[in-house]
Amino acid sequence: MSIFQKLLIYIISIFGNDSLQRFVIFRCRNHYTLKKTFPILFFLISVFTAFADEGFKRTQEIEMKEGWNSVFLEIDPEKNDPESFIKGTPIDIVATLYRRKSTAQFSSDPNVNLLREQGWSVWRAKDRPDAFLSDFSVISGGRAYLIHSKADFSWSVRGELGVFSKITWQTNAFNFVGFSVEKNAGPSFEQFFKHSKSHKDSPIYRLKNGRWLLVEQKGAELMRSGEAFWIYCDGASDYSGPFELKMRSSVVGLVVGGSGGSVDLRNLTDHPLDISMRQHVPAGKTQPIDIAVRVIDDPYDPIKTEALKLESGGWAYDIKTLEAGQAIKVPFLRRADEMLKNQHKSLLEFKTDLGTNHWIRVTTVRE
Repeated sequence: MSIFQKLLIYIISIFGNDSLQRFVIFRCRNHYTLKKTFPILFFLISVFTAFADEGFKRTQEIEMKEGWNSVFLEIDPEKNDPESFIKGTPIDIVATLYRRKSTAQFSSDPNVNLLREQGWSVWRAKDRPDAFLSDFSVISGGRAYLIHSKADFSWSVRGELGVFSKITWQTNAFNFVGFSVEKNAGPSFEQFFKHSKSHKDSPIYRLKNGRWLLVEQKGAELMRSGEAFWIYCDGASDYSGPFELKMRSSVVGLVVGGSGGSVDLRNLTDHPLDISMRQHVPAGKTQPIDIAVRVIDDPYDPIKTEALKLESGGWAYDIKTLEAGQAIKVPFLRRADEMLKNQHKSLLEFKTDLGTNHWIRVTTVRE
């Protein structure tokens, strides 16, 4: 990268938003010109600084074991430098795979020197003799990590939900990935991947007692919340699970303005899926939005849209069952007369009866 690109990344680090930093690093490493980067950059600065809020935060609970742990971090932690991130825990090594430069097989033993494997970045606690070899300084969400702990413990990680995006699979290679699933009630590997031609017959490895072992009974082994694993991607793919969720903008999440906003849901399986939706609002805050429903039996207006009145705080709502391959649009309306400020923020969690989760950021805009 040029000196100007490095300076650009430094300026962005001042804003403290991991999603924005990752965008700029991607643009620079992939040789986008500054002329092309700056207009988008300044737009994103205004978006992220305006949209960063307590309403987008949640806590991820992770069960850590002594030795190596394969962790999928779903949130951007409040303190994203490794030293602050692991403070008060027995963690002494954190490693992540930023870019694979080849399709070489991964090592079955995470104890090997990760610096010898292409694409790995490793951080080591400052009390380790090899701490000087650490080569990354920012912990970000939506990534898989190898984390070494000196003892078992339950870890509560507080942070902001990152921008909604799909996995970028590396074609014809093993990928180090994780997904958001229900705690203690996740789907089996077969349920999750059998509807993807690139993954249904692919080998999957999960970490057990410090060794990567092949998942031989995909229908019997369940995926765990906060777990990352290796799966081979056969060909090109954008698959992110048996339930697909799309929005107009993947950069800022769902925005509900004067004309409303909507989320598209699709069942990618060959069987019905029950979908539920839950809104999470910080204590003492409100989120004045309603689901818009079509009314077709009103004698004076045969087809019209009405708001399904919901609580201004947290609520839960069961969406109708989606049949195999079915897609629906869930529209939202703001209650502008209840808005006490220009923007209200919250999180929406979509659950399926398979045990998969999708979290999105929601912003209601008054002006």
